[in-house]
Amino acid sequence: MFSKIKFFIVILIISSACATTGLKLKQNAILGLQVSETSLEGAQNIERALCFNNPLQESGTNCTNQIAGLVGLNKIINDTTVHVQISRLFSRAFDAQIKAGTALIAWRSSDPYPTSVNDYLKIISELFDLVRQYLPDQLILQVKIQSAKEAIVIR
Repeated sequence: MFSKIKFFIVILIISSACATTGLKLKQNAILGLQVSETSLEGAQNIERALCFNNPLQESGTNCTNQIAGLVGLNKIINDTTVHVQISRLFSRAFDAQIKAGTALIAWRSSDPYPTSVNDYLKIISELFDLVRQYLPDQLILQVKIQSAKEAIVIR
């Protein structure tokens, strides 16, 4: 009888530890996604400040800040400017971040890890590669995007 009770207690302890581990993983994944989004938002603010004279009121495909031409945002690649390419990747990344966040909220640690988190990470990697290639001197922008990548928790 005593050994059955002892066995039951051990099972309860193991079960609660697994549940706590699963919850901790989920919390870390969601927190990482939030940190990533904040870093990505900071990167977008930097790019907009380089592109527009008044980034809070201006938007669009044409940069108005003279600095944009000097740093390479007006350079044409694949029939569009670097700024447009970057803007599209930011838009895709924020859409993917919302999908990843929704998936992580519904995710249980016993389920397969949401693929939308990997999709988000791939887009951020594309963005980082584009910025590194065409805006090599914009190190703060690169660091912000790299921080967004590194904050993601992959299981």
